[in-house]
Amino acid sequence: GFSESQPQHLVDILKKIPFDAINVGNHELYLNSTVEFITQKDGFIDYFGDKYVTSNVLSNPGGNNKMVPLGGKKRYHIMEGPSARVLVFGFLYDMVDHSPMVVVQRVEETVEQEWFRKALKSTNYDAILCLSHMDVEDDLI
Repeated sequence: GFSESQPQHLVDILKKIPFDAINVGNHELYLNSTVEFITQKDGFIDYFGDKYVTSNVLSNPGGNNKMVPLGGKKRYHIMEGPSARVLVFGFLYDMVDHSPMVVVQRVEETVEQEWFRKALKSTNYDAILCLSHMDVEDDLI
């Protein structure tokens, strides 16, 4: 899996699946080497672009303490179909044992932030989709 070695074989398979949106999971975040692998130029995250949605997982790619979403340019994504727009968020559970290369913000704090409220109020959408990498028994579900 993602947490043990650089899974190029798995990435090649995942790139063949036509995801409309994809979220980060815990196994991508345990080791610095795995975070480096998925964030490398033209790598896994770049391949999916804004479809790779990480609303509560941030990274510091330039080492300048400017935290940015691990995935796309925004912490949310708009999927547009022929007759509907879907506002997509991607949440990871409140993970604490992650690589020091990332910050996993508590979901409860993330949904209180201004960017989240603004996305809900000022974005034109017909439905909301929350990708949640969490246990079905997690209180947040």
